[in-house]
Amino acid sequence: MRTTILFILMLWGSLGFGQTDKEINTLVVEANHLVDELKYTEAINAYKKIIDLYVKRDSVKEDFVANLYVAIGSCHINMSNLRKAKNFFEKAEEIYIRTGQTKKRRYVDALGEIGIGYFYQGDFDEAI
Repeated sequence: MRTTILFILMLWGSLGFGQTDKEINTLVVEANHLVDELKYTEAINAYKKIIDLYVKRDSVKEDFVANLYVAIGSCHINMSNLRKAKNFFEKAEEIYIRTGQTKKRRYVDALGEIGIGYFYQGDFDEAI
């Protein structure tokens, strides 16, 4: 989870900054702080707001959105909302596949999180 959040910050740092970008940057920092404080519901809301703002930009990097989905899924895992977590990890997985990101660590992290979700649900065959 911490790796994902740090990656989000690194990726975000590579983007240009307009007014919306500054608001998104502030929300990323806030969401990460909420995760550190174990305030997962509030962090999820912040990550969703980031997605809403981000997709309105002229230039959208889908892998940034996928990383946010992984962060949301991780929050759901921490709150034992396994089905919701799995849904967000699968959304991220779809983006990683569509954008050719399947050989990157982010994709592997998402797959691992999906496996953890299946494991916690007792579906050990799917977890593998």
